[in-house]
Amino acid sequence: MFKKLFCLFFLLAFIANSVIVAQENKIVILNLKNGYSVKGEIVEQSAQTVKIKTQDGQIVGYKTDEIVRIVQAKSSERAQSEPFKFDKSKLQFNFGIGLSTRGIPLYVGADYFITPDITIGLEASIRYRVSPTWYKGYIGGSVNGNYHFTRILQLPENLDVYGGLSVGPYFGFGKTISYGYYYYPEGPIFGIDLQVGGRYKINDKMWVNAELGLGSLTGAKIGITLRR
Repeated sequence: MFKKLFCLFFLLAFIANSVIVAQENKIVILNLKNGYSVKGEIVEQSAQTVKIKTQDGQIVGYKTDEIVRIVQAKSSERAQSEPFKFDKSKLQFNFGIGLSTRGIPLYVGADYFITPDITIGLEASIRYRVSPTWYKGYIGGSVNGNYHFTRILQLPENLDVYGGLSVGPYFGFGKTISYGYYYYPEGPIFGIDLQVGGRYKINDKMWVNAELGLGSLTGAKIGITLRR
């Protein structure tokens, strides 16, 4: 079962990577008559004008008689990047509640967009099962990575659909009236889960989030995502 899940995940990752490479191959350089050069992706082109989306996200238009030539950017030029700078606008915070095979989870976490389509994040959660005579549950955390399909599927900007993988340790705990505290005989577990989810934008800072997971902690959760 898990072999099939991992094969599916890596197949999706390969497809996503192929799409990213294809997008990178669209990067061109406009050499202008005024001596300047502009690097980016052509978003519109006609006999009279060329519109290009620059690497900082701006869309700029040029008349064809302003352009000397258009050349494909070399791979070394596409790979050039500035040193990493933390950008608060790329950070999002998540919290909520859910259902799972190991109890009702309460979770809180944060994700960071390392590219426009990929996030990495951390999540902490605690989950319970209760009865009149006992309770038991798990507490732990995970590292996750997700690919966001909004751009390549050309979805509306207020919709964020993603999928990925989470891994991390969880520790069992519990108590009964008769025997006091105990730990699960199975001990701590190392969770490995595939997830797929979506977010719907309420306003510029708040999104509603729903997610399904399959693996060590199979279940579903719903919550709120806050973006700066």
